[in-house]
Amino acid sequence: AGFGDENENRAGDQTVLQLGLRGASKRAPPLLCLPLSPSFFLCEITMTYCVVHTPPKRPGDDLYEWLAVLSGPADTPYSGGRFRIRLSVPSTYPLAAPTVKFETPIFHPNVHFRTGEVCMDILKTDWSPAWTLMSVCRAVVALMSDPAGGADSPLNCDAGNLARSGDLRAFNGVARMYTVDLAMMQ
Repeated sequence: AGFGDENENRAGDQTVLQLGLRGASKRAPPLLCLPLSPSFFLCEITMTYCVVHTPPKRPGDDLYEWLAVLSGPADTPYSGGRFRIRLSVPSTYPLAAPTVKFETPIFHPNVHFRTGEVCMDILKTDWSPAWTLMSVCRAVVALMSDPAGGADSPLNCDAGNLARSGDLRAFNGVARMYTVDLAMMQ
């Protein structure tokens, strides 16, 4: 599949460029994230999207802090929510993994509820320089799609215990409550 469906729009002072893939399914994640200005990047995923941008920068600031807004995956208790995550990129990137933290509280076994710290193998032992920030965002969305997958060594013990015990009705209810209260207010 080649690149196609290229659209450019003006939104205030920012240029917004969206790239699609010809022949890709509607749920396919993007393979590319392009810089639109020194302080703004946009990546668009049909259905589940991720907007990645840096906070406004002053002269002399670096580009090591990133912010992403992830849509909760369909058919999960996070559906309809918009979750902000912060990606802190070390100076040794891509040889070292970024640190990922949820700024929007989320009830998930692999996310510490108070600090937003995320526990994923790809951010620890399985990191590869081939991973990009967009790949990390996609991995976080995949993690949200399967909360029970990380229940064996949870950062959030309450979420982990509900998922591990098989009480998915209670887990989904609590996760949905927090999603509605904290991630749908924007």
